[in-house]
Amino acid sequence: RLPDPDSHFVIEGVLVRQRGDEETLPLSGANVVLLSEDTGLAVSTASETTEGRFSLRLPPVPDEYTLSVTSSSSGDTLPTLRLEGIPIDETTDLGEVIAGAWDDPLPVEGIVEGVNGEIRRVEGATVFLEQEVEAGTFSRVAFADSRGEFAATVLPGHYHVTLVPPVDLLYGARSFETEVTDSTPLEFEVNHKPNLVGVVVDRYGRAVSESQISLTPLSFDVQTLALGPANAESDSSGLFLVRSHAGPQRVVVVPPSDSGTSPLLIEDYSLTR
Repeated sequence: RLPDPDSHFVIEGVLVRQRGDEETLPLSGANVVLLSEDTGLAVSTASETTEGRFSLRLPPVPDEYTLSVTSSSSGDTLPTLRLEGIPIDETTDLGEVIAGAWDDPLPVEGIVEGVNGEIRRVEGATVFLEQEVEAGTFSRVAFADSRGEFAATVLPGHYHVTLVPPVDLLYGARSFETEVTDSTPLEFEVNHKPNLVGVVVDRYGRAVSESQISLTPLSFDVQTLALGPANAESDSSGLFLVRSHAGPQRVVVVPPSDSGTSPLLIEDYSLTR
């Protein structure tokens, strides 16, 4: 048996973005989710808006709600948006809901190059681009092909960029800021990972072999940390060499349990090229 339609609120509207001072454009192909501001849980979902139109059915509970808006795979290029504090106490037509103001998306291309005395294209590098917008975040992920080339459709503006070469290469990750204002090709560089070389000794100055050394970068976000720490093991003379990304590191040295030597933690070690 179908539920009584009178037992629900129906919320309708047209999702638009602002371009220029007065013009508004409907956002097609957006996924719209209505969230309870008390619990943060989804109470209704509308997929693939057509000409920006959405219709949401929800339990008849007066409250303030948040509209969460994301781009579908076939829709317009959109930021991930959160429009908070929408009061709903009856069936309502919200009319035009302005998701924000941004210029038309741009197709951009670029290359990732590795620098280590000579310049080489970096195959398989991951390019994370993230921009803060008025009501949320716009992000894109692109992957460099066998020639180090990548392509993406982005919104014009200021971006935080993180480059992550494949873990089996000797190039380190890098984060920086850049502006994208037109379709001028982008050129990004990554540098050779610096080496940390040392000797593990006990309090008497004797070499400790088979110690486990790990370096975890502190200056990158969770996307980069997913690569995991860099590891090495000291040899019979206590010597070790480990490569990691430049910047502050958490260094952990764990000697063998039968060595009588305590582990060492360095919370913020600066690794430079």
